[in-house]
Amino acid sequence: MVTRSKTAWALGLPLESTRPFTAQELNNLRQAVKRYRVNTLLFCIAYPLAWAIFGLLASQVPSDSSVAQGFLSVAAIGLVLVGLPSAILLSKDSLRRARQLAKEVKHGQVLRFVGPITEECTYDPAFSKLVGNDLIKADQRAKLAVEVLAGSSRIWAVNEVSTKSWIEVYVADVADVPPDAATATEWLPMEESEASERVGKRKLMDEEKVEMTQHARRSWKRPLPWTIGFTIWISMPIAVMIGQGHLDHPSYYIQMLFVGIATVGAYVAQAKGLAMAKTLGRDRDDGEVMVIEINGAQELPNNGESVGQDYADNESGAPHASNVIWGEMLIHTSIMWSENGQAAAWRKGS
Repeated sequence: MVTRSKTAWALGLPLESTRPFTAQELNNLRQAVKRYRVNTLLFCIAYPLAWAIFGLLASQVPSDSSVAQGFLSVAAIGLVLVGLPSAILLSKDSLRRARQLAKEVKHGQVLRFVGPITEECTYDPAFSKLVGNDLIKADQRAKLAVEVLAGSSRIWAVNEVSTKSWIEVYVADVADVPPDAATATEWLPMEESEASERVGKRKLMDEEKVEMTQHARRSWKRPLPWTIGFTIWISMPIAVMIGQGHLDHPSYYIQMLFVGIATVGAYVAQAKGLAMAKTLGRDRDDGEVMVIEINGAQELPNNGESVGQDYADNESGAPHASNVIWGEMLIHTSIMWSENGQAAAWRKGS
């Protein structure tokens, strides 16, 4: 098996270099670790403290005041349905960040991704967050330099400006398109009327299979926190209903309706992620990719992006004319794997 390189991508930008932390950056990281640990402790204390305050106030409310008792019921519902999930999620997230940054202090490094802002960059949700934090302009098309922490995938700086918000970006290890993809392809016989097209198959390299496994894992793990969170959230009023045979206040039903809709949406997203992971796994296990070559076309099939550049590598075995389109498609997933000798946009962290 021929060994070939992999390239890391984030926000549709290729990895240019890596560097160690400066002394000042290490000090900032240590301060951030302390801050997140303190936040974790505060979030853990806040919820029982809220119940203590609630109990103190409830003891001062007359039992014969229906209005006051109604407000107490709504407050108790809010503490259970909103307060508890929020305290759990916030403390867990703060603890996760503290642990990740602590690892960065010991073993971390900074990854520097550099390139022009293209349409591929805008596909990543992190791009919108950078625009919202005024770190880049939405219509900016100049060269972009993004520094990312290797362990936590947190964006550390944009164009030499440090980020204050915690913004994570997906860093993808993209396997390079084999330079001998054309010569390694087993072309299938075509009808004479379809002489302008060639369709074949080639074997996936080991690095491509590893990358496909990473994409499959990300497909089902990405919506998982929302699925778990909403499941826990909607389970609380259901548990009350099972225990008491009814819900104590009409607002319970209203909250259950909204949370139920959100839970169904999370389950749908989870199901789609699992289905994508399954089909990617089938493509990986089969170990083949479909190769498509079209003469005189301006677009790849399956809504491939328009192309208009010549091939420059005369040793690749790939077509060289500007009116020849070369692409590779995953057979079971039915999405483009590479286009014109370049990895498809979705593989580059977008």
